[in-house]
Amino acid sequence: MWITLPGHVIVEILKEDHDRKFFKEVKMAGGETRLLTITLEADKLYDDHFSQGVSMARAYSVGEGVPEINEGDLLIIDYTIDTGKAKIISNENGVKLVRASGVNEFYTEDKLIPAGKDDYFDNYEYRVGDLKSAATVFGVVNGNEIRPLKHYVILKYVKIDGNFEETESGLVLPSTAGDLVLREVLFAHPESSLSSGDIILVDYFGVYERDLLGETISICMESDILGIYK
Repeated sequence: MWITLPGHVIVEILKEDHDRKFFKEVKMAGGETRLLTITLEADKLYDDHFSQGVSMARAYSVGEGVPEINEGDLLIIDYTIDTGKAKIISNENGVKLVRASGVNEFYTEDKLIPAGKDDYFDNYEYRVGDLKSAATVFGVVNGNEIRPLKHYVILKYVKIDGNFEETESGLVLPSTAGDLVLREVLFAHPESSLSSGDIILVDYFGVYERDLLGETISICMESDILGIYK
């Protein structure tokens, strides 16, 4: 039994779940079964790279200080947990155990950089409340319901009548620089001020697209939401 570090979760990723992204079993005329390659691994710089990593996994063990996750929970995880190699604990018999962060960490004090010869003004490297490190677990799946971890919001693409330009990434307000999109809130944390059905405006670069049970959903941090559309 592995001992999980505080603030972290060890997740269990099955090889069959990963392989399902790339291969499909086909039955040949002679009755034998072979694996057919259905896609090649995309470069990590491509937008659809996220779809080739497993986005759901079981919590194998949970460290202290992770109150929202229990052992055995089905989790929505960042795809880099599957595609990366740095945090793999073991990979044996078709089961990969990987360490994931189960909480968001925020700075508790300011860090001031005093003015110098190259800068005439004081600057802050970070302020109290700025994000220090992000959780790589986004939520817990329970049947058709998703319980986002604190600070996260689960979203879906939405089409709204009005003066909007439709693009591949969603609905963009023409009056903006072009990087703001509208999404509908599917699930919000119980302590959130948001509710299911709210239409929110968010910077596209603050939205994570994830593949969940054959559907693409979006995830963002509540602090990245710019407003609620009425």
